Amino acid sequence: NPSGAGALHQALIYLIFPFAIWAALRLGQIGAASTAFIVSGIAIWGTIHELGPFADIPVNDSLILLQTFTGVLALMSLTLAASASEQRKAQETLRTQVEEMAALNDASRLFLENLEKQALAEAICRLAVERFGLSAVWINQNSSDEKPTNPLAAFPTHLQANGQLAELYG
Repeated sequence: NPSGAGALHQALIYLIFPFAIWAALRLGQIGAASTAFIVSGIAIWGTIHELGPFADIPVNDSLILLQTFTGVLALMSLTLAASASEQRKAQETLRTQVEEMAALNDASRLFLENLEKQALAEAICRLAVERFGLSAVWINQNSSDEKPTNPLAAFPTHLQANGQLAELYG
């Protein structure tokens, strides 16, 4: 074809790739698989009805090219979606580790600021409740498994004063 319309028609096949990339990055593996499924269905229908870029050649050859096209599209979009998913998981893991390191940093700063045993124990209990979302924390003076009757420190502090600590422990 001297006008180049056939080459343009063949080049239009690549217009779907930016949309497949967007679906893989934005919608994840479900979006990538759905896009590959829909594009494959439309391409198969068009090829069977002698429409689209694969229609100008014999049916067997066009179906082989169609299979290659859908395979490349599916492989590219699913691989990209899996990579994006792994990156999101790695970012979440890193965020969690940063929060844990911040808690350890606060604990070490409190340790260095409070070298007195009672103040250190109270600071550790308070920090454990605030940073780790616990409802109550106490530190026993002895290492036995008995109910704490007189702990070294507790947070919230009203637990120790009201005798509620033994109820939480048991």
